[in-house]
Amino acid sequence: MKPPRFDGATPWNAYRRQFEAAAIANGWSSTEKATALTLALRGDATAILQRKSLEEQEVYEQLVGNLAMRYGQSHLEHVCHTQLKNRSQKPGESLQEFEPHIARLTTEEGTNRKIFYLVTKKASYQKPNYEDVWNALCSLREVLLAEDLRKLAIPKLACGLDNLDWRIIRSMLEMYYPSIIFSCMVLMVLGFPQDSDDYELAASQGNE
Repeated sequence: MKPPRFDGATPWNAYRRQFEAAAIANGWSSTEKATALTLALRGDATAILQRKSLEEQEVYEQLVGNLAMRYGQSHLEHVCHTQLKNRSQKPGESLQEFEPHIARLTTEEGTNRKIFYLVTKKASYQKPNYEDVWNALCSLREVLLAEDLRKLAIPKLACGLDNLDWRIIRSMLEMYYPSIIFSCMVLMVLGFPQDSDDYELAASQGNE
């Protein structure tokens, strides 16, 4: 049974399971697995061979370790984290179109993160009030409790163009998301100044 080729495009963990299945079916020794894996590499993945001697290429565990370091979960998390950090909603892109891209990146990042959209107004041109934000936070809390999610990262809600007071929004978070229930971290949003109070909230509720 011939193992599939690997060029770095396929997730490494998934590829390795396929390769190990082929190795078991063929009854390969460790050295034979190293040879087969070397021959299966294509494209960018062959770059790791340039830094290895012929003797090192015959050590299967070392070869697997190098590939895992380059294409494994930690590498994938870094790539997805960078893409997630730089991904913003494009002009004319609806939330329905935007959400799948963010959901894919958080899933591939290897975490159990979930993204929730807090609806505080019916249309983008409208302005929410404090009651709107409070109702949205109440609804979010019920979802978090139902799904047993204990950590929350949240931006300064409605404090940008909507012109609400962050101190009031912050008091809502402290009242409805106490540290004994949730670990709450305030996210920085581009364009917002960082206040000392933000650090206090993160520190007091970030390590429960």
